[in-house]
Amino acid sequence: MNKKAADTTVIENTIFIVLNIVFFAIMLIFVYNSGSNILVKEQSYAKEIALIIDNCKPGMSVLLNINDLIETAKKNNFPVENIVKLDKKNNRVLVSLRQNSVFGFQYFSKDAEVKLNNNWLLIEVGKSSLLEKETSERK
Repeated sequence: MNKKAADTTVIENTIFIVLNIVFFAIMLIFVYNSGSNILVKEQSYAKEIALIIDNCKPGMSVLLNINDLIETAKKNNFPVENIVKLDKKNNRVLVSLRQNSVFGFQYFSKDAEVKLNNNWLLIEVGKSSLLEKETSERK
């Protein structure tokens, strides 16, 4: 009987130690990610772009300097063209600065486009957007 009790204690202690190691590993990853400001940048720019889209009147265009996002993405070997995307099906701005990390924020406007131009993000809202005119002129 004592052997079974000892085995149970060893198994419980082993499980406790493994769970503690997993917990602290997750905490260290979170602290590292928070310290790199990537999460904060993704959140703040996604919210800012969504607010710009919602506050624009149809036909308006806004240029937003995203130089710091581009620098952060390049440091993480992330493709610059994938930094800002619009999920038009769910009306969400998606900002990503590294692999397996993306932050989305919802906007309400229906017709919105984003286009990266050097260090600037061109945000256009409305049916008479410059992007549509530019693509129709190329054809």
